[in-house]
Formats: sequence, structure tokens, C-alpha cells
Amino acid sequence: INIGGYHFHFLSQDQKQGGHLLAFEGDNLIVEVAELKKFDLEIPQDPDFQKFDFSKRDPSRKIHKVE
Repeated sequence: INIGGYHFHFLSQDQKQGGHLLAFEGDNLIVEVAELKKFDLEIPQDPDFQKFDFSKRDPSRKIHKVE
């Protein structure tokens, strides 16, 4: 939500692993794209999350470190 631009996710066939796709190469790949017209987002209701200021963060440069 707070990362700009396009990005991709992966989900293993057994649906036990998934995450952001930072780079890939391979043979016989299946790529699926979905157009979302609506989605529901549930955010945590705890006080720490509610007072967090996302506008003061630039997560795009930290995403590689996390993953």
C-alpha cells in the first residue's frame, strides 16, 4: 500500500510460501495478472499502529533489506 509503482508477488504451488518478487528467471513459468476493481484492507487496531506516521517513512529503499 505504501510502496509506489508496480511490484509482483509470488505464491508457491502448495500455497505455503509467498512474498514479494524482487527478481526472477526461469523456464516454463506461469504469470498471472489480476485487475482489482475493489479490495478490503483491515488494519491493526492496536495503539502503536494507529499512531504510526507512514508519511515520514520511505520503505522502498528498505524493502530489499527486509526480504
